[in-house]
Amino acid sequence: MEAKSIVSSATFTSSTLAPVFRSDDLNNSKLLPLPLRVNPRRWTVGVNHKSFSFCTKASLRENSEAVGVPTSVPVRVAHELLLAGHRYLDVRTPEEFSAGHVVGAINIPYMYRVGSGMSKNPKFLEQVSSHFGKYDEIIVGCQSGKRSMMAATDLLAFARRAFRALRSLVKALVRGVHVRKQNRIALHCMQALVRLQVSEQGSSNSLAYAKIN
Repeated sequence: MEAKSIVSSATFTSSTLAPVFRSDDLNNSKLLPLPLRVNPRRWTVGVNHKSFSFCTKASLRENSEAVGVPTSVPVRVAHELLLAGHRYLDVRTPEEFSAGHVVGAINIPYMYRVGSGMSKNPKFLEQVSSHFGKYDEIIVGCQSGKRSMMAATDLLAFARRAFRALRSLVKALVRGVHVRKQNRIALHCMQALVRLQVSEQGSSNSLAYAKIN
């Protein structure tokens, strides 16, 4: 899946510049990232809390659409993931992002402030797909960890739908190839029968002509 999917998904082109935490980011309680690896077979999901907790990897089995439950890992592990090439997706509001963020982070709000409340960004998945490719490894972060969890849940649900759609497409293609093959065999059989009938009619006409003569 290229950026259009997450899809898948999701679909994500690899990062050319790995984002890194600044030294003060590692001790900043406002940076609450959540790791999410977007990959057709492996997914990493997690949620930050004020202890800077992260989630470890969870496998998506080929014969199952279930995803593992997130577990926590230290912030230093998240830092190592960033240094290893993971990209940082900050799902806070633009105002929160402008007040301070991880170096190299991409801000795609999961929710916007509307009056005294919050409203979900209706284009969140579309915007994530436009910035990432399916093989990108992503850390998703917010302020309290709640939006990170909701964002990760939506991304994984989107990935599952994309996986099911891909699987259905493959099955349809396989069925289509089988049907086309059966149609070709039936056509060849019909053509053979027609040739046989024409041959038999030709033989009958020859015999009738011989008897008359």
